[in-house]
Amino acid sequence: MLKILLIVYMILNCIYFYYSSKFGVTYTNKDGVLKQSGNINFKDVLEFKITKKDNPEIWKYLKKNRIIEVAKLKEFKEFENLKRSIKNGYIINFVVTNEEEEEELSDTIFLGEKVYGEYEEKNIEFLETLIGEIEIILENVAKKKFIEKQNRELTERVYDLMSLNLAAQMITSTLEKEEIFKSSLDMVTEIARAKEGALVYYNDEKKEIEIKEVRGREKEGIEGRTVKINSFELDYLRREEGLLSILNLTDKNHPMIKFYKNNRDFFKDLSIYLFIPLHNKSNFLGFILLGAKQIGGRYTENNKDMLKTLVSHIASSLYNAKLYDEAITDGMTKLYLHRYFKIRLAEEVAAGERYKRELSLIMIDIDHFKKFNDTYGHQTGDKVLKNVANILKKSTRASDLVARYGGEEFVIILPETLKKGGEIVAENLRKRIEEAKIKDKDTILKVTVSFGVSTIDYQKDMTIDDLIKEADLALYYSKENGRNRVTHYLDIKE
Repeated sequence: MLKILLIVYMILNCIYFYYSSKFGVTYTNKDGVLKQSGNINFKDVLEFKITKKDNPEIWKYLKKNRIIEVAKLKEFKEFENLKRSIKNGYIINFVVTNEEEEEELSDTIFLGEKVYGEYEEKNIEFLETLIGEIEIILENVAKKKFIEKQNRELTERVYDLMSLNLAAQMITSTLEKEEIFKSSLDMVTEIARAKEGALVYYNDEKKEIEIKEVRGREKEGIEGRTVKINSFELDYLRREEGLLSILNLTDKNHPMIKFYKNNRDFFKDLSIYLFIPLHNKSNFLGFILLGAKQIGGRYTENNKDMLKTLVSHIASSLYNAKLYDEAITDGMTKLYLHRYFKIRLAEEVAAGERYKRELSLIMIDIDHFKKFNDTYGHQTGDKVLKNVANILKKSTRASDLVARYGGEEFVIILPETLKKGGEIVAENLRKRIEEAKIKDKDTILKVTVSFGVSTIDYQKDMTIDDLIKEADLALYYSKENGRNRVTHYLDIKE
């Protein structure tokens, strides 16, 4: 009986924490009576007494319906107090086959409403899958088949299913590639129970792969490592769709072995037991490498099946993030587009006002840009744009946002930056661009830029348009007063 209660309480904990519910209460069938066997965060006494003998219709109703929305409960008077207590929650029923080979109600979980938001259809669909796995465990207990190894594996599978579903939700909830890289490798190594792992991303434009994330190893010297891959290697990686157990590859001429040998320096310091390619339809996005398992042994078919499901979500998310990046990024300079800048500026200003954070804006214009196009041609003009954009991107913080405003104009959002800080950033950028050696054939191009800086003043009820207008006026002042200089709007003399 103790083992039954432990299993039931474990299940309650899993479901309660997974769904972020306000509370959860479990009732277990004890000789035909549903008695409370577990309680999380429910302080009130839930008066709910159902017996198989006295309430045959309700008993049958619970057996028949695995998941019941409390708001849509059948009108039994015994449920009145329950509906008042739970309101927007769910009733989850587990049915098992007993020793007499008869189906019997085993346990019932009352799940309160969610702490945040509401239960979604996908939550309930996944719960249906989970119930089946849990019922196998409960049935083994009911039939006194509590085989420790088997039930441990089943329990692990329940945890894995929940982790897998939670991982899929987390990974698909963002379009930020860096976030996807981090959370994906965290989830893969956790579900696989791997000692080490690495996520490698393929840059289609540069035709190179890069190690984006590492787990279980010192990151320095590994993360950020890149290597160009040739057309033969790329063709193989695009075709390889299955998970490869590297230790099982005995053929020295196998393409994966050749790929590894040709790029030893890239793979140095990485433990590779399992190779997992990332594909979305016909698009190759990279791969994940896993080291040995934490508790010995090889990766089982169950491990691989779980990983296949998870990496399909990862690949889909990475592909969507890639498309999103392309939609908000200028093709030439690789900076954000004007429309995305406006969206982010609105978000940053709103956050700054809410949390009392300063914010500055820099507008930038390349001096005499038309001269580069007229004298050297548009290709040279494009080269100047790319080089200036690259300097701006590399010389600012990760929290700053650099965008192409239009033509030869750029703009930078500087969160948590006061007037003085904005001026310092702009002056540093001005010097770097002035000192840069931008070559065009045998000519070193002399490129300078002008800057206009503005800082938001929440006391004056400034709008986003006001902030942009002030930066633009400061930029105009710089250009009218010698160019290649920085001007803050507050320093313009009336």
